[in-house]
Amino acid sequence: MVAPHFRRAEQRCWSAFYRCGQLARLERKTIEPMVLELLGRPLELIRTVQQFVGQSPWAIEPLIVQLEAVVAETLGDPEGVLTRTCSAVGAGVADGSGFPKRRQHSAGVAWQYCGWSGKVDNCHAA
Repeated sequence: MVAPHFRRAEQRCWSAFYRCGQLARLERKTIEPMVLELLGRPLELIRTVQQFVGQSPWAIEPLIVQLEAVVAETLGDPEGVLTRTCSAVGAGVADGSGFPKRRQHSAGVAWQYCGWSGKVDNCHAA
Protein backbone atom coordinates (compact mmCIF):
# COMPACT_ATOMS: atom_id res chain seq x y z
CA MET A 1 0.00 0.00 0.00
CA VAL A 2 2.70 2.54 0.92
CA ALA A 3 5.60 0.97 -0.98
CA PRO A 4 5.10 3.07 -4.15
CA HIS A 5 5.74 6.23 -2.10
CA PHE A 6 9.33 5.19 -1.37
CA ARG A 7 11.93 5.36 -4.13
CA ARG A 8 14.48 2.99 -2.62
CA ALA A 9 14.12 -0.65 -1.59
CA GLU A 10 15.70 0.11 1.81
CA GLN A 11 13.05 2.76 2.49
CA ARG A 12 10.28 0.30 1.63
CA CYS A 13 11.84 -2.30 3.94
CA TRP A 14 12.26 0.10 6.88
CA SER A 15 8.76 1.51 6.45
CA ALA A 16 7.34 -2.03 6.69
CA PHE A 17 9.51 -2.73 9.76
CA TYR A 18 8.40 0.51 11.44
CA ARG A 19 4.70 -0.28 10.82
CA CYS A 20 5.20 -3.75 12.30
CA GLY A 21 6.90 -2.19 15.31
CA GLN A 22 4.01 0.22 15.85
CA LEU A 23 1.56 -2.70 15.73
CA ALA A 24 3.66 -5.00 17.94
CA ARG A 25 2.82 -5.68 21.57
CA LEU A 26 5.64 -3.62 23.02
CA GLU A 27 5.56 -1.57 26.20
CA ARG A 28 7.49 1.26 24.52
CA LYS A 29 7.09 1.83 20.80
CA THR A 30 10.21 3.85 20.18
CA ILE A 31 12.84 2.70 17.71
CA GLU A 32 15.29 1.11 20.16
CA PRO A 33 12.79 -1.30 21.77
CA MET A 34 11.40 -2.15 18.32
CA VAL A 35 14.82 -3.09 16.95
CA LEU A 36 15.85 -5.01 20.05
CA GLU A 37 12.58 -6.95 20.26
CA LEU A 38 11.84 -7.57 16.58
CA LEU A 39 15.35 -7.94 15.14
CA GLY A 40 17.23 -9.45 18.07
CA ARG A 41 20.21 -7.42 19.23
CA PRO A 42 21.80 -5.80 16.14
CA LEU A 43 22.49 -2.47 17.90
CA GLU A 44 23.90 -0.86 14.74
CA LEU A 45 20.42 -1.06 13.18
CA ILE A 46 18.98 1.30 15.80
CA ARG A 47 20.76 4.26 14.17
CA THR A 48 19.77 3.04 10.70
CA VAL A 49 16.07 3.02 11.58
CA GLN A 50 16.42 6.39 13.36
CA GLN A 51 17.91 7.84 10.17
CA PHE A 52 15.08 6.41 8.07
CA VAL A 53 12.41 7.94 10.31
CA GLY A 54 14.12 11.27 10.94
CA GLN A 55 16.27 12.05 7.92
CA SER A 56 15.18 9.95 4.96
CA PRO A 57 13.86 12.14 2.12
CA TRP A 58 10.25 11.15 1.42
CA ALA A 59 7.11 13.18 1.01
CA ILE A 60 4.50 12.75 3.73
CA GLU A 61 1.61 14.41 1.88
CA PRO A 62 0.94 11.57 -0.59
CA LEU A 63 0.95 9.08 2.29
CA ILE A 64 -1.55 11.18 4.24
CA VAL A 65 -3.84 11.47 1.23
CA GLN A 66 -3.70 7.70 0.67
CA LEU A 67 -4.28 6.92 4.36
CA GLU A 68 -7.24 9.32 4.53
CA ALA A 69 -8.73 7.68 1.43
CA VAL A 70 -8.36 4.18 2.92
CA VAL A 71 -9.88 5.29 6.24
CA ALA A 72 -12.76 7.07 4.48
CA GLU A 73 -13.38 4.05 2.27
CA THR A 74 -13.35 1.50 5.09
CA LEU A 75 -14.84 3.53 7.95
CA GLY A 76 -16.61 6.34 6.14
CA ASP A 77 -20.33 6.83 5.83
CA PRO A 78 -22.16 9.20 3.45
CA GLU A 79 -24.04 10.60 6.45
CA GLY A 80 -20.95 10.78 8.69
CA VAL A 81 -17.90 12.98 9.15
CA LEU A 82 -15.59 10.69 7.18
CA THR A 83 -16.54 10.63 3.53
CA ARG A 84 -14.67 9.74 0.37
CA THR A 85 -14.34 13.49 -0.40
CA CYS A 86 -12.34 14.28 2.78
CA SER A 87 -9.08 12.94 1.39
CA ALA A 88 -7.22 16.23 0.86
CA VAL A 89 -4.35 16.96 3.26
CA GLY A 90 -5.72 19.00 6.12
CA ALA A 91 -9.36 18.39 5.21
CA GLY A 92 -11.82 16.43 7.28
CA VAL A 93 -12.30 16.41 11.02
CA ALA A 94 -9.89 14.95 13.53
CA ASP A 95 -9.77 15.41 17.26
CA GLY A 96 -6.67 14.67 19.29
CA SER A 97 -6.68 12.50 22.35
CA GLY A 98 -4.95 15.03 24.60
CA PHE A 99 -5.92 15.39 28.24
CA PRO A 100 -5.50 18.35 30.62
CA LYS A 101 -2.47 18.56 32.89
CA ARG A 102 -1.83 21.10 35.62
CA ARG A 103 1.97 20.91 35.56
CA GLN A 104 4.56 20.85 32.80
CA HIS A 105 6.83 18.08 34.09
CA SER A 106 5.65 15.41 31.64
CA ALA A 107 6.85 15.16 28.05
CA GLY A 108 4.38 16.68 25.61
CA VAL A 109 2.69 19.03 28.11
CA ALA A 110 2.16 22.50 26.67
CA TRP A 111 -0.53 25.03 25.85
CA GLN A 112 -2.15 23.37 22.85
CA TYR A 113 -5.53 22.23 21.59
CA CYS A 114 -6.92 19.60 23.95
CA GLY A 115 -9.48 17.19 22.48
CA TRP A 116 -10.77 16.29 25.93
CA SER A 117 -11.74 19.85 26.85
CA GLY A 118 -12.33 21.05 23.28
CA LYS A 119 -10.19 24.17 23.69
CA VAL A 120 -6.60 25.37 23.97
CA ASP A 121 -5.43 24.26 27.38
CA ASN A 122 -2.32 23.13 29.23
CA CYS A 123 -2.53 19.50 28.23
CA HIS A 124 -0.61 16.37 27.37
CA ALA A 125 -0.74 15.33 23.72
CA ALA A 126 -1.40 11.60 23.64
